[in-house]
Amino acid sequence: MARWITGIILAIAAVFLLLYAPPTYLKILVCALSLIGAWEFFSITIPERLSVKIIGLILVGFGLSIVIYCQEAKALLFFIYVVMFLSFCIQFPGPVATPEKMRQTAFFVLGLFYCCFLFGILALMTDLPQYKYFLFLTLACTHGADTGAYVVGKNFGKNKLAPLLSPGKTREGGYGSVLGSILGAILVTVLFQVTVNWWLVLGIGAALGVIGLLGDLAESLLKRGFGVKDSGKLIPGHGGILDRFDSLLFTSPFVYFVAPYFQF
Repeated sequence: MARWITGIILAIAAVFLLLYAPPTYLKILVCALSLIGAWEFFSITIPERLSVKIIGLILVGFGLSIVIYCQEAKALLFFIYVVMFLSFCIQFPGPVATPEKMRQTAFFVLGLFYCCFLFGILALMTDLPQYKYFLFLTLACTHGADTGAYVVGKNFGKNKLAPLLSPGKTREGGYGSVLGSILGAILVTVLFQVTVNWWLVLGIGAALGVIGLLGDLAESLLKRGFGVKDSGKLIPGHGGILDRFDSLLFTSPFVYFVAPYFQF
């Protein structure tokens, strides 16, 4: 019950913010969420290194400030490239790196990409023409995919999709994910009354259904690999920020990069 109540509250809040909040406020909100997500990520992958987690948070915050200032994905990619390069260079003068130290370095770099680039792209979507349409399209497809996967999987699911990663997911649920995402894309396009190529809308809906499912599995892979159930406890019934945004972090970059192909 807590999961459903929290989900409804979050959905209403998301719709209100997307309709009425200025783009700058949305970017600030995404930055705050990314910092929480970064803390969750580093707490899972590098729990014993408090100093590394703090440095990671600072770098994520700095990287996302670049997003707000430069308003371009290339600047964010260059920042991540520099940090990744320096993360390995600073180890050259010291003793030979141990496997554990290299593991920590690898997850540190992955965490920066995961929480800085993926959240950063979500923030950059507010700079797109017709950004409200694209944000609602992304959210509707992602939520529609989750709902479709749950409904179809619960009623018709028989064949496991990835039993080692997520025992509850089925292939039938995967088909429901694609169907739910397509319906979400159609609904948003009709409500916004935009004139677009419907084949493009249907194709993006289908693609987001698959990408969202893979994003969910990627989060499951991370948590199962480290033996944790949830990334955090911030959201009652849902876990942490990464648990709630697992699919959205993978669907939003796809929409961001295909948005220029829309002709309104």
